[in-house]
Amino acid sequence: NVTSTYEFARFNMVGILSSGRTIREKIKKKELKGWDDPRLTTLVALRRRGFLPDAIKDFVVSTGISKSESTMTWGDLIIKNKRKIDAVASRYFFIENPKKIEIEGFKGKDVEVPLHMDHLDLGVRKFKVKNKFYVPEELSKRKYYRFMHLFNFKNGKFVSEGLDRSLDAKLIHWLPVSKDLVKVRVLMDDGEYVSGLAEPGVKKLKVGDLIQFERFGFVRLDKKGKDKLEFIFTHK
Repeated sequence: NVTSTYEFARFNMVGILSSGRTIREKIKKKELKGWDDPRLTTLVALRRRGFLPDAIKDFVVSTGISKSESTMTWGDLIIKNKRKIDAVASRYFFIENPKKIEIEGFKGKDVEVPLHMDHLDLGVRKFKVKNKFYVPEELSKRKYYRFMHLFNFKNGKFVSEGLDRSLDAKLIHWLPVSKDLVKVRVLMDDGEYVSGLAEPGVKKLKVGDLIQFERFGFVRLDKKGKDKLEFIFTHK
């Protein structure tokens, strides 16, 4: 039997720490949280963040086999992963740093929101909404807004239901004020945490489940505590 050996160059990722010695030193100094720190591209870090094995394989194969070093970016890997998860990740509402508002003229209703607009077979989330909501930002009194799947309003007053393009309303997500909302924090790709509230349906998730927080990004459930869920940010 004849064994052939073929040498090929490494590929680098722009702006990413890849030296094992340097990573080890930073972990020792507690500048990194471990080999699965979300700022790294180690396999354990990528798996923890929610990058699928097939996406990583496609990414590596796309670099080709060459004796010349190649350089890739986070964006290249994210594109591969998003193609895999976008069609299967259920959607949920999460409000970072929630602000409470009240909508005058809205009497409340029961509403069903699809888990995925393109895959209605995945089911729905059910909300009982009244006239008090949490929103993700300070709202201008001069602008029209549209709550996803609900209604249009301006300056805290109900305007109309349904899509009304003439209003040029800014689309925002929401949560009904409720004692059933879930405290959540998300470990971001810069190593910092953001905190907020999520809809009750996230309680049913299992550690490792990959979902999308609408208008925030894809996340993976990392830990389930008694009073709080911890997710890790995957990518937009």
